[in-house]
Amino acid sequence: MSKENAKRLRKPDSWIALRQQLAHLDKPALLTLVKDLYEASDSNRDFIQARCQDGEGGAEILEKYRGKIIEQFYPKRGEPKLNLEEARKAITDYRKATGNLPGTAELLMTNVEQGVSSQATTATSTSGFTTAWNRR
Repeated sequence: MSKENAKRLRKPDSWIALRQQLAHLDKPALLTLVKDLYEASDSNRDFIQARCQDGEGGAEILEKYRGKIIEQFYPKRGEPKLNLEEARKAITDYRKATGNLPGTAELLMTNVEQGVSSQATTATSTSGFTTAWNRR
């Protein structure tokens, strides 16, 4: 599906109308909205924390997203999930939230390192990581 067709299928002015409504909200109402989004889900919380990080908190946020990647290969409990899509999602979410290219590159390297390490420990060329990686 082309971008033009995708745009046509979307509600015609959903973002435009929402943006206009948000523009009329006062600061306390916007803060309440952000607070509600923050409390609504873990992914919202991670995004808002990453977006609002200060210089000192950058490493903490990066480690949080790195942990999401490592969890796919070496979970704290149970068997490895080897869910490459979840690992990719963590990388994409970090990039969108922070715009930090060096941090994004670190997460990409973590993904590859964990995949290679996982494959080495399973000692099989048909591991989930190899299969998922080859589908890319």
